[in-house]
Amino acid sequence: MKTGFVILMSVLMAFLLGCQKDEFLPTHEGSALTADFRDVPAEPQLPAWKVAILEIDDYITEMVDENVLAPRLGEVLMAQSGIVEDLLEKGIKDEAREHLQVFDGKVETMVEKGYFPDAYARPLFGMTKNLSWIIDGKLVQFADGFESCETGVFPHSRGWVLQRNGRGEGFQAVSDEMAVYGTKSLKLEGNIGWPAVAFKPMKEMARVVFAEARVYIRDPKPGVVDGPKAAFGFGYLEEGYLGKHVHRAFVYFDTNGYVYFGATGVKSEKLMAWQGEEWYNIRIGYDDAFERGSLWINGELVLEDFSLKGPQGAYAGVLLDSGWDAHTITYFDDVMVWAPAE
Repeated sequence: MKTGFVILMSVLMAFLLGCQKDEFLPTHEGSALTADFRDVPAEPQLPAWKVAILEIDDYITEMVDENVLAPRLGEVLMAQSGIVEDLLEKGIKDEAREHLQVFDGKVETMVEKGYFPDAYARPLFGMTKNLSWIIDGKLVQFADGFESCETGVFPHSRGWVLQRNGRGEGFQAVSDEMAVYGTKSLKLEGNIGWPAVAFKPMKEMARVVFAEARVYIRDPKPGVVDGPKAAFGFGYLEEGYLGKHVHRAFVYFDTNGYVYFGATGVKSEKLMAWQGEEWYNIRIGYDDAFERGSLWINGELVLEDFSLKGPQGAYAGVLLDSGWDAHTITYFDDVMVWAPAE
């Protein structure tokens, strides 16, 4: 009886001590965490460049495991990947870029010598390109130079939507007439009062986001109506018959020969003169939360932190607009959307 009493008292004391210990744990109002899990630290988030390196290494390992790539060649690529990783750990970005190019060169040599089938090697080039963008501070959501698209066909297969058909659907297509890099670009032809508009919906909408494109206006005719010769930027589509496109952060090459920045119902002062038969390198920066934007043309900041408050609704993608002040022919190339890499 005495022994049983001692055991019972020991169990009771342990329970009371446990309760007292829990009293000293910080309370979390509205939290479902139990005492057992409150002290578990959150897992640190890997930087974007390290995630990209891991993706490359995993793919190399997969190719070796599937006997697509010889183990020795896999080791060569892993070693080169390791050099890039070490340099990025130290923050030496310029050398990391150079060694990333060395990595691509080694893959190309393996392909040329028949050691690495081109179809299997090609994804690696996409991964290294993505890593290169990350090194430059860009988390690219999509990029399209239209090089893999069929000439003479609108790039529906790449996720583009022809929202308005301008001169006619058959005139809106990938073309080999003009390009910045490579041989292809997207050619859009507009009519008076009716533009050709290509829309690229986005899966993820970052709060701070950038869009880039090269824009070329061919043989501009005098404007018949007051409108743009070409336009580009973030926006969304309204539903319904001939639903209009709403601009949230847009650059306009107007018929009066000047460039403007703005949104639906919002427009800046004249920023600079433009001329036809010339590629313009456009970059738009947009803060969706504060509805403010900045514009770069040919690498020069021409407008900073401009208020774009006007239309309602969040942006949903990128719009390429042929213009509609006359019969217009506009080429777009190297379209890219990215968020800042942390």
